[in-house]
Amino acid sequence: GTFSLFMYISMVLAEGLLARTFGTYLLRPFDMQGSAVWVACLSVAAIAGAAVVNMVGNQLVETSATVTAAVKLVGISALAVAGIA
Repeated sequence: GTFSLFMYISMVLAEGLLARTFGTYLLRPFDMQGSAVWVACLSVAAIAGAAVVNMVGNQLVETSATVTAAVKLVGISALAVAGIA
């Protein structure tokens, strides 16, 4: 209950701080790290990009798990048929 809520809040804060640091470091070579607008825009883009990669990754893992399960089922069935024959 309560500890899960605290963990969720701390994860959200940590991800936000990490994204803000990413934005600041990315703008440093252009001497724009003090621009609050660009840092915020890059922070949002970093979080959105991470979310998209996470969603695509989850779908890819789910698809590959289904395919490998089907391959295993076919392999076990083939061995069972070969053992009976």
